[in-house]
Amino acid sequence: MKKFISILVFSLLLNSNVYADLYKFFELKEDPKIIIDEIDFDTSLITELNDLEFYLGIGRGNNPVNKSLYELLRNSAAEFEEIQINNDRYFIVSGCRYQSCPEKGLLWIDKKEKIVIGAMIHYFFKSKDNRNRDGNLLIMSKQFKNFDDLPAKFNKDVEQWLSIIKVYDISSGGVKELKPTAKRFLNSDNIFKELN
Repeated sequence: MKKFISILVFSLLLNSNVYADLYKFFELKEDPKIIIDEIDFDTSLITELNDLEFYLGIGRGNNPVNKSLYELLRNSAAEFEEIQINNDRYFIVSGCRYQSCPEKGLLWIDKKEKIVIGAMIHYFFKSKDNRNRDGNLLIMSKQFKNFDDLPAKFNKDVEQWLSIIKVYDISSGGVKELKPTAKRFLNSDNIFKELN
């Protein structure tokens, strides 16, 4: 019986670490949307991103920010362009929340330098009473303490991503560019810093 339990525990540990390294997924050379739907991609990704729990309006109550970002990445806007890059250097994918596409996410990974950064567009911050109709931009990284230390390529790619995001404009009945008015950085210490 002892031997059986030992074998069972060993095999469970072995199986749980098959994709413990996020970078093993990129060996698949598939489109990013296919890769992020792979079994255990979410558990590998969330270990690389901030896990602070607070209210964003994504899901019910306070949720870990890393899991909220993953939820946003899983879907795509049919009428708007999403980013999907998986080349030798970068893995970049964007998406939006199911049935609430103005809530968006971007995952940016430099495979060579092993840098993982997430960005989200959300409309609530810490409570249901704190709503921003123009949107909030949240950038997160467990690897950087200061926003100014983020790679210039990431900042350029985020600006490009923001420039292609369109949202429904209730006043005109058409679409308009999304311009988040509040911008924050969640750093490696899980501390928010307001950005200009």
